[in-house]
Amino acid sequence: MSPEAADDDVLFMFRLAPQWESRLAYATALFSLGRPDEALAEYTRLGETMEVIKCLSILQRTEECVTLIKAELARAPSVELWCVFGEVADDAVAYTTALDLSGGKSARAQRGLGRLAMRAKDWPNAVTFLLAATAAEPLHS
Repeated sequence: MSPEAADDDVLFMFRLAPQWESRLAYATALFSLGRPDEALAEYTRLGETMEVIKCLSILQRTEECVTLIKAELARAPSVELWCVFGEVADDAVAYTTALDLSGGKSARAQRGLGRLAMRAKDWPNAVTFLLAATAAEPLHS
């Protein structure tokens, strides 16, 4: 066996990550280093919708964010998307929809409603929602 053939065998012994995994790791690193604008471009190329929404939200590009969330909700509604919509748009109806979808178990939706009640200085409702959120997820108390 020639030395060149031995080198070829060694090459196939290493598992290289698919390109999309490397790009996803790169985008995540950019985001964690405080570069959401650059991470947004990578996440968009990769089709990582939730990460794109997170970047748009941090970059305060609310209109784009709301448009993307509405498109995703039309395609595949979920409790998480309704909660994100509530956070981006400060929309109590979105949180209520998330609570209905979760059967009243979404701590994130309850915290969001509690936060909105606090902003409105509706203290009794704020306490009710925040206590319910704490009961649903005690680790976030």
